[in-house]
Amino acid sequence: MLRPYRQDDFDAFAVLNGDAEVRRHVGGPLTRTDAPGRLQTFFTDGALGGEAWAVTLRDTAAYIGRAWLAVSAGGRELERRGPSRRPGRFLPGPIGLH
Repeated sequence: MLRPYRQDDFDAFAVLNGDAEVRRHVGGPLTRTDAPGRLQTFFTDGALGGEAWAVTLRDTAAYIGRAWLAVSAGGRELERRGPSRRPGRFLPGPIGLH
């Protein structure tokens, strides 16, 4: 499931982002000291524009990661985006909204 980030996501966010394997392609692991500042950008950085979403398990609501999604200019498609604000490499194309 996707939902907006909450302050109580911090512990799970810090554990996940402290894992070198998880962050091997995005600059390496975050320290527990760096994690609060990074998570806070999801609440305060206007450049993110609400594009960062917490990903949770449907059954338990456990936090398992994040997704970067942006609505296209026409408002009818979603694009996967990363912090670089370029479309991601993991989806073959936009996701149509109905």
